[in-house]
Amino acid sequence: MIVYVDLFMLLNFFFDAFLLLATGSFFKQYIKWYRLILGASLGLLSTLVLFYPFSSVTLILFQVVVSVLMVIVTFGFSTLQKTGKTLVIFYVHSLILGGFLTFLKQHFKVNTAIWMFILILSPVFLFLYIKMMKEEKDKIRLYYQIELFLNDKTTIHLNAYLDTGNQLYEPYHHRPVVLVKEKLIPISNINKEHILLVPYETISETSLIKCIKVPKMRIDATREYTDVLVGLCGSKVKLGNYDMLLHVDYKEEIK
Repeated sequence: MIVYVDLFMLLNFFFDAFLLLATGSFFKQYIKWYRLILGASLGLLSTLVLFYPFSSVTLILFQVVVSVLMVIVTFGFSTLQKTGKTLVIFYVHSLILGGFLTFLKQHFKVNTAIWMFILILSPVFLFLYIKMMKEEKDKIRLYYQIELFLNDKTTIHLNAYLDTGNQLYEPYHHRPVVLVKEKLIPISNINKEHILLVPYETISETSLIKCIKVPKMRIDATREYTDVLVGLCGSKVKLGNYDMLLHVDYKEEIK
């Protein structure tokens, strides 16, 4: 098999730069251009040793050392924990890219022209990948763990999503209403004086939703709110895979 060393090195340099950019994008960290070039250039060391008869263990250890140096040179070193996290994400991206290239090699006849085509289109792949990762990361940030204290004896734990579409207010005191699946609330434990009806409006109808006043709600074991209004959603209101939809008013408070 003929190996074009110059093309091989060029592709590996570009793919290493791709991985470093994707890692930086994941952490929303700006990378200086000269650090990116130095980091990707260090990656070439792990490809050069492939042409020498080293043992598999030696190659693996050498590549681990090179990858650590790539991350430190590109992103700098602040703490061991942060560098470790960056290294893990770098490895995850490497596995994804490696799996994609293996898939191409196994299912298609990949020649020099195709590799050049992939090289040209890589910026497009990078843009789409970074966009997808940002959307997923932003979505994950909207998930919260909730503790609802119904009374002194009853506390329930819920998975919540901060939904900017939830803009339901109790009209008299303009209090925000969080929405919870009705089946998760032991309504028998609620004082009848703490139950009220709140009007709501959708595209198809205007109706009333049963709400309860909860003494306390804790978000991610840090922020606490008192006298929270909880709307009980039956089959008509779909909450998807979440137990609760937080109100949009909580967005700024729990950042």
